Amino acid sequence: MEVSDKSDTGKPAAAKLTGSFLNALSGLVSLVRTQRNARIHMMILSLVIIAGIILKISPAHWIAVSLAACLQLSVSIQLSRVYVML
Repeated sequence: MEVSDKSDTGKPAAAKLTGSFLNALSGLVSLVRTQRNARIHMMILSLVIIAGIILKISPAHWIAVSLAACLQLSVSIQLSRVYVML
């Protein structure tokens, strides 16, 4: 049995991975376009990143900022799905 990096669709693994990232980016763009709160959160996140660059925060603090941003983004995505169902 030989392991192949091609799926049953015939696409190489790298192309599938690129497609997955493009789909995720498309979903984020759609979220920001359709949800007012997501736009506000992204603006605040941009300000936090700019402040972090200006204040030259440590790598440990960047990790904390990144984790908080990912948590906030995932909650925004889940809430937008709940709002659509209502």
